[in-house]
Amino acid sequence: MMRNYVFYSPTIKNPEVNQGEIMRGTIRTFVPIIFAVIAIPLSFASQGLALALLTLAVLFNFSHQSTRLFGKFIK
Repeated sequence: MMRNYVFYSPTIKNPEVNQGEIMRGTIRTFVPIIFAVIAIPLSFASQGLALALLTLAVLFNFSHQSTRLFGKFIK
């Protein structure tokens, strides 16, 4: 919601952002949340797997190519 306000507010001047960049930003926001939601119940079965899943979420956001690959996967 805050991103939409920033992008479409008449009082805030922003550079042009194409649809692909918006999608990649959304993926970077939601993938760690989704991984965390999966890791919580998984932690009752295996704490190591839950920690590995959370680590993957962090590494996902550090990688520059991860969102492009993920975007191609969901299209």
